[in-house]
Amino acid sequence: IPPPDIAEQAMALSRLLVPFGSFFVLDGVARHPHLSLYRVPFYESVLPTVMPLIDRLARSIEPFLLIQDTYYPDQGVWVGVRYVANKALFDLHTGVIDALKPHRVIEDDARYADRWAEMTTEQRRNIEECGWAHAYTRYSPHMSFTKLQKPRADVLAHLPQRELSFIADHIGLYELGQHGAPDILIADFWLKKKN
Repeated sequence: IPPPDIAEQAMALSRLLVPFGSFFVLDGVARHPHLSLYRVPFYESVLPTVMPLIDRLARSIEPFLLIQDTYYPDQGVWVGVRYVANKALFDLHTGVIDALKPHRVIEDDARYADRWAEMTTEQRRNIEECGWAHAYTRYSPHMSFTKLQKPRADVLAHLPQRELSFIADHIGLYELGQHGAPDILIADFWLKKKN
């Protein structure tokens, strides 16, 4: 979860993209700025088991710097900012997956069915192992500002450059909303406090 000043900048950039036909606007209420660590479904009944696992993991990791990389258009419709996949972030990503994957809903992964044939062997293996094609070495840390209704090649030319690096000091468990943006914060977990 980005700190308030970074979240506000992400929301401002999201608002700037409205004239280009966006599906959603980050507002911090119904759509939250975030970097996904792991994206899979859980039954509500496992939350009392999952939340202490996340809390324990979070408290074992010291806050670390997330370094902004570049803005991106992904497939011409997703617009956001990439972050450097440093060791601290990758360790948190894999730690969350390893702790939570035994509790995920094992589904037929219908969300990937129409793209299964064009996926790499590694993506398929990730889906089978943890339920998310973009896990492990396929992980690309990013914060999406919005998803456009139609591809727009020149969209980045309309965004001012902002400094969006920040110290990561807590993570959240969210209910996922439409178009991949989390809409309900279930719980947040603070990383290890320095002595």
